[in-house]
Amino acid sequence: MKHSVVLLSGIMGILLVGCQKEELPSLPQGVQEISGVLARAELSLVRRGTHILIQGGIPRYYVESPTVSVQEYEGRVVQIRGTLTRNNPPTELPVLIVGEILERREEMFRTWSIPALGLSLEVPRMWNGSIEGVEATFTASGASRLTLTLTLEAIENLPVDSLPIVVDTKRAIRSVNVQTGEQKVIVDLLKGQALTIRFTPSAQPPVAAEEDRELFLAILHSITFTHSSKKFSESSVSSKPSASPMGGKPCGGPAGILCPQRQYCAITDVTTNIGKCKQLPTAN
Repeated sequence: MKHSVVLLSGIMGILLVGCQKEELPSLPQGVQEISGVLARAELSLVRRGTHILIQGGIPRYYVESPTVSVQEYEGRVVQIRGTLTRNNPPTELPVLIVGEILERREEMFRTWSIPALGLSLEVPRMWNGSIEGVEATFTASGASRLTLTLTLEAIENLPVDSLPIVVDTKRAIRSVNVQTGEQKVIVDLLKGQALTIRFTPSAQPPVAAEEDRELFLAILHSITFTHSSKKFSESSVSSKPSASPMGGKPCGGPAGILCPQRQYCAITDVTTNIGKCKQLPTAN
């Protein structure tokens, strides 16, 4: 009998230790301010969260909001103000319930005006910048490869073998080297000139590739051309007709095709992350 009691006590002790190991750490209480790259999450009938917040290339929190249109900020570096709660099941990443989203806060990004290129853009505040004539170079502090260069070049026509996008209100094309993660965007400035934007990530895929890619897209979204030029219609971005009679330029996908300003990418295929550009609702 004595041996049975000792054995039972040992089993209970093991169970208690096991329960203690599975105990989840407490979540911070009250309103939190958390920054990262916002990406769409896979659909789930059980787990909470329509989006996911990525920090340092690692998913940290699921994100949802009953009041804020989170999809408008997909693929951008944001600062989220909200509260944390357990997911379902609790072993999943916590859920950040959004109260407010602040994109490209002054504390995170710095605006550079480059008159020689006729534009302004926002890059991370910690990056070093150098402007020489019609070329600007930005490099991440402490990084050996993360570099952004912008150069004014002569060009006759945009290449037709790359993905068409819009930068501010101007026609452009974008190409991606899948082996190195390097990206190049050529923006048609008319009159035989083009702005070439080259982005070299901090490491080859898949290391930090997603975060670097989303950061580059955020920088592209921030570009504003200061020289006045004739705006063009959305249909001139590509000579191919729209795949949908409902209209809207194709967007998203593996290359992350951008939408024009004041539009967002409404995902229609969650498997490929492809959607159509739609107009943002206007404030009343």
